[in-house]
Amino acid sequence: MNLVKWLRKNNKKLMAIVVVVLMVGFVGGSALRMLLERGRFRGAKPFAYCLDGEKITGNDLMAARRELEILKLLSADVLLQNIQDRQSRTIDLRAFFLGEVLFSDRSRAPAYMNRLTRQITQNGYRISLKQIDEIYNRTVTSDIYWLLLSREAAYAGISISNEEAGNYLAIVIPQVVPNATYSKLVSSIVNRQAIPEGRILTTFAKLLAVLQYARIMCSAEQVTQAQIRHTVSFERETIDAEYVRLDSDVFADDACEPTVEQVNTHFERFKSYYPGAVSDENPYGFGYKLAERLRLEYIAVKMDDVQQIVEPPTPEDAELYYAANIEQYTQRVPSDPNDPNSPVVEKTSSFAEVADTIKTVLLEARKNRKVTEILEEAERLAGGSLAEMGADRSQLDANQLSRLAGDYGEATRLLSDSYGIKLYHGQTGLLSALDVQQDEYMGQLYLRGLADSFVGLAQVVFAVKGLQGSELGPLAIERPVLYESLGPFRDALGRIMLIARVTQALPATAPESIEEAFSTKKLELGEPQARDDEKDVYSLREALVEDCKKLSVMGMLAEKARELKVAVAQLGWEGAVEKFNSLYGPADADEPDSNSPASTRQDEPFKLETLSGRPRISNERLVTMAVQTGGNPAGPALLEGLRTQAMFIERLYSLVPQDANTLDTVPYVMEFKPHISYYCLKSLRIARVSRGEYERLKPLQAYYADHVQSQSMAVVYLKPANILERNNFTPVVRDRQEQQPDANETGGTS
Repeated sequence: MNLVKWLRKNNKKLMAIVVVVLMVGFVGGSALRMLLERGRFRGAKPFAYCLDGEKITGNDLMAARRELEILKLLSADVLLQNIQDRQSRTIDLRAFFLGEVLFSDRSRAPAYMNRLTRQITQNGYRISLKQIDEIYNRTVTSDIYWLLLSREAAYAGISISNEEAGNYLAIVIPQVVPNATYSKLVSSIVNRQAIPEGRILTTFAKLLAVLQYARIMCSAEQVTQAQIRHTVSFERETIDAEYVRLDSDVFADDACEPTVEQVNTHFERFKSYYPGAVSDENPYGFGYKLAERLRLEYIAVKMDDVQQIVEPPTPEDAELYYAANIEQYTQRVPSDPNDPNSPVVEKTSSFAEVADTIKTVLLEARKNRKVTEILEEAERLAGGSLAEMGADRSQLDANQLSRLAGDYGEATRLLSDSYGIKLYHGQTGLLSALDVQQDEYMGQLYLRGLADSFVGLAQVVFAVKGLQGSELGPLAIERPVLYESLGPFRDALGRIMLIARVTQALPATAPESIEEAFSTKKLELGEPQARDDEKDVYSLREALVEDCKKLSVMGMLAEKARELKVAVAQLGWEGAVEKFNSLYGPADADEPDSNSPASTRQDEPFKLETLSGRPRISNERLVTMAVQTGGNPAGPALLEGLRTQAMFIERLYSLVPQDANTLDTVPYVMEFKPHISYYCLKSLRIARVSRGEYERLKPLQAYYADHVQSQSMAVVYLKPANILERNNFTPVVRDRQEQQPDANETGGTS
C-alpha cells in the first residue's frame, strides 16, 4: 500500500497515539509513577497499613479525598484558620495547624504568618520558625493525613454527633462565609453536588472529633502546684541592687605577659567552646570556637544623596494626594474636647494642617522608588551569566559561581556616572551573625519577603548554601547561593538601601592554631573613620593573651574589692569610688568637671551602678527563647547572653536569706566568674510575692502555663512526619503488594 495513502487513512489513529505519547512525556517521572500506583491500588486492594495493622485501600483514599472536598465546600479551611482560644482570644494553633496540614499550600502561608509569629513571640510559645516550616514538608498527600487523623480520633473513642456538628455549623457559617447561613450553604451543596445533608454533617463531625482529640493530646500534661509556685516567684519577685563592679579589664593591661606555654595550654583547653558558654568545666565562659562566618560584597546608596536627583513634590501633588487619601486624615473624636464621654463625631484635618506632612511622605516615596530603580539596575548589570541560570546554579561550586558572577565594582562606576550620585561598593570582612545584627547599619537592614513580611539581613545571608544556622521558613525567599545578588535591602531608619551577595561562607569550626586572624570590617560608606582600624581585625593570639592576663589578675581583683570595702567604711561610697578612680583609673584622664559628679564620667572605670526591679529568669523562659530563636543565626549567642544574665541575678538572689528581704551584711564582696569580675555591693533588696498575691495569681498562672504548653505542642502533634510515625503508616511493598509488611516498619510515599 502507498505510504501516503495509508497515513491519510489512519491519520486520526496516529494523532491519538501522538497525543498519548505527549501526555506521558509531559507527566513523566514521579507524577507518572503516582498515577500508575493509584491505578494499581484501586478498589479493595491495600494501599498501606496503619495503627495496629488496619488496611488502607484505594476505596478508603477515594472516600477521604471526597470528604476533604466536602469540608472545603463548607469553608472548613477558613474556619480552622480563625478559631480562637476562648480565654486568650488568640488563634487556636491546634485548629490552625490542622487546617494547614489538611488544606493549605505553602503559597498561602505568608498571608497570615506575620500575625502568627507575633502571637508566638508575645505569648511565649515554644515554637520555632523551623517547626512552622516543617508543617509544610509533606511526604504524602493531604487525603492520607486526613484518613490517619480521623482514624486515630475514632480509635481513641472520640466522636461528635451530627446534631452537635449541625449546631456548630449554624453558628460559624455566618462568621466565615459572607452573606451565608447554614440553610443556604448546605442546601447549595446538596443541590449542586448531590451530597446528602447527613453525609455533610457526618464529615464535619469527623473534623470536629479530630480537632477535639488534638486538643486532648496537646493538653495531656498537667501543670503542678510546684511549677506554679516556681513560675510566680520567678516572674513576680524582683530585686534591686546597688554595686560597684571591679572588672578584670581595668587591671589586665598592667599584668605580666603570659608565657607561650600558658597561651597554648589555655587555647587547647577552651578552643572547642563558643565564647560565653559558661559551664562547670568553663566557669569563666572562655571560648574560641569560630561561629559560622561570611563575607559580603555590596553596593549601597545613601537616601540623602538621592534627594538631589529627585524632583520635590509640588503643592498640586500634595493636594491630589490629600484628595485621594482623605480618609487617612479623618478620625473619630468626642464632639466636646473637654468631655471624653460626649458623642463621637468625624473630624477631618484641613489640607493646610497636613500639607507639610504629605510633602514629606511623597518625597520619601520618590526617593525610595529612585533608589530601588538604581539598585535593580545595579543587580542587572552585575548579574553576569549567573542570573540566567535559575535553579541550576545550586549545583555549582564557589569557583564556578565566582567566574559566572558579574562585576559589582564596574556596575557601581557605571551607575555613579549615569545618575550623578555616589554609590558605595566594598566587601566586608568575615562576619558572624552576631556581628551583622549588632552593626549600626547592617542590623537595621531587612528584605521584604512574601506578603510584606520583614526578614533581617543576617537571616537571609546566613541561609546561604553551605551554612546551617539560619532558617527562612515559609515567609521569605529561597535559600540563596554564593554570588547571588540579594535585595534591595531597606534600612528601618531610612538611611541607606543596598544589594549584597555572599562571596565566602565558612561553617562553624574550632581554630587550628593560635595564629588565626581575619578582617571583621563592616560597611564603608565614605564616613570619617572614627574607629581604630586595628579593631577591625580579629587576632586569636591577641584574644588569648588578653584572656590569660584577665585570669591572672583575679587574685589581685579580690584584694582590690576588699580594699574598696575598707575605703567605703572610711570615706563613704562616693569618696571611695572617687579614690579608686584616681588610683586605678586611666593615667591620662582629664580632670573631672567640677559641675558634674565624678561617677558620670565615661572614662572612669568604677561607678556606683543600679539594678532596679529585675525579675529572675526562669528555665522556662530560657527554653522558650532557645526554641523561638531556632533558625536565627545569632540565636545561640543571644541565648548564652541571657543565660549569663540569669546566673548573675540568681547569684544576687542567693545572697539574701529565705526569711529576709534584704542583705544586711553590706558592703559585701561577691565574685562572678562569667563576668571575670568582682562586685562590691552597697545594697540588695528583694520584693517578694505575698501569700495573698500568690493565691490571686495562682489560677491565672495555672491557666497560662497550660495554655502555653498546649499551644506549643500543636506544632509537634500535627507535624506531618509525626502523624505518619505515630499511626504506624506503612505503604505496601510494590513487588509484594498483597503481603502485609512488618508492623514495625514505617515510612512515607514519595
